[in-house]
Amino acid sequence: MLAVSVLNGQLSANAKARVVFMRWADPLPGARAFSVYAKSDSRIDIAALAQRFGPFPSAPREQNALWYKLYRSIESEVQVRDANQQFLLWRDCAAVVLLLAVTLVPVIAILTRHILPAVMLLTLLGLQFGLAVRAARVNGERLVTNVLALKGAEESTPQ
Repeated sequence: MLAVSVLNGQLSANAKARVVFMRWADPLPGARAFSVYAKSDSRIDIAALAQRFGPFPSAPREQNALWYKLYRSIESEVQVRDANQQFLLWRDCAAVVLLLAVTLVPVIAILTRHILPAVMLLTLLGLQFGLAVRAARVNGERLVTNVLALKGAEESTPQ
């Protein structure tokens, strides 16, 4: 548990997002909130969001800033909180598995002096990494779309 915590602390939140979304610039899922995710979820009332929050920004950084503002206003909603917890869990898991692969595979190869154990470990960690990345992406996108769907369904004055 301690080793996993230490490994998890080696990467910043942005570095972990880069690992998950494989984008160097603007890796957070909110950076594509309006240009990608809002258009792909039928629960989101795009017209209501546009009416309440003005024209959507096109720049990823600005999209993330607006999305984060919306998120902060409803972060305690169950479906938002759950998606965020799942996103963070799987994001961190992916990062830890990657760090384990980078550190353990060479150590196993050196200690055993055989390539097969290292290849087997790399294969296992690669599979775990792929599954963790996929889970983090799904939950990151779900976090973004849950916020947009809830904010689009609200009936209140513009913020």
